[in-house]
Amino acid sequence: MDIYRTNYRPIDCISPTQEKQISGELITRLQKILGDELNRMAMYLQATYSIPKNAYSVDYFGYSKDMQHQLICHAIHEMRHAETIGRILCKIGHNPRLKTSRLTPPKTYKEMLTMIFESEQDGIKNLSEALDATNDQEIKVTLLNQIREENAHLQMRTQIYDQIEKTGLIDTVLPSPEGAGPVSYDINILLDAFELEIQSIITLIYGSILLGMDMAIPPRLRALSIEDMQHLNKIAQDIITLGGRPVVSPESLNNVPRLSNAVQVIDHAIEIKQQKIRQYDQFSQMIKSKGAAKTLSDMMGKEEENISDLKGFANSLQTAEPIH
Repeated sequence: MDIYRTNYRPIDCISPTQEKQISGELITRLQKILGDELNRMAMYLQATYSIPKNAYSVDYFGYSKDMQHQLICHAIHEMRHAETIGRILCKIGHNPRLKTSRLTPPKTYKEMLTMIFESEQDGIKNLSEALDATNDQEIKVTLLNQIREENAHLQMRTQIYDQIEKTGLIDTVLPSPEGAGPVSYDINILLDAFELEIQSIITLIYGSILLGMDMAIPPRLRALSIEDMQHLNKIAQDIITLGGRPVVSPESLNNVPRLSNAVQVIDHAIEIKQQKIRQYDQFSQMIKSKGAAKTLSDMMGKEEENISDLKGFANSLQTAEPIH
């Protein structure tokens, strides 16, 4: 199964709410949920790259799945959840803010998995309270589906915790992000590239959210964000190969300025991709690892293609205003 599939379409046809009054409580709660979903995406990504690939497996509806594979699936689910919540905020006439709380970096596998568990529990509580704060049936169905998926994540997290505990690693200190020795030079460069990919992913999702009911461009922005997730994974694997550990900083999650429309967000996405091309060109010449240098060089052509697509999207939106 392709974990980067893009056929998921979170409420592309969401209709304007029929509620006469929208409570401030609902808006505040949904805004918090949006930030928390992005935080959980970061948590799952960090867990993905902290647990050795192909070393552990989990039971997924009777099928054995690689634990790292399943964790990155959960990161993608949280990214989609954030997009869905953002769309609901647009539906009720509110401009979403992509603002997350600062995460305390975990020191051990136990702390890392406990953070995920507590965040999922808190997320289910907030989704349930948002459910009680609205009478819009479409919003209720969407929130109920999200609660179901978060509960499935909780069950999987319990499996993962049990497996790590059985191996005796649960209290083990996580690997250093920068690695050790001469390779730390290459790892630090790759960590910068990793951060750029996170910023690009968040910006593209923000653009998709602000387009509301537009059915032409959001799926394409989502596809580009998934492509960036693939780039992120390749860079992460190079960091791991060199002995480092990818981490998602609060800065990269909160680096998208609050813009008023999708065209501005797409222009910002273009700027990030142009920055990626400049820096990857530099990085590929500075880095000592030939494999990692090739990874970055190979991405540059795809970024040029993506910039061309984004410019086309922005131009089309200049003449056709999306509706909410």
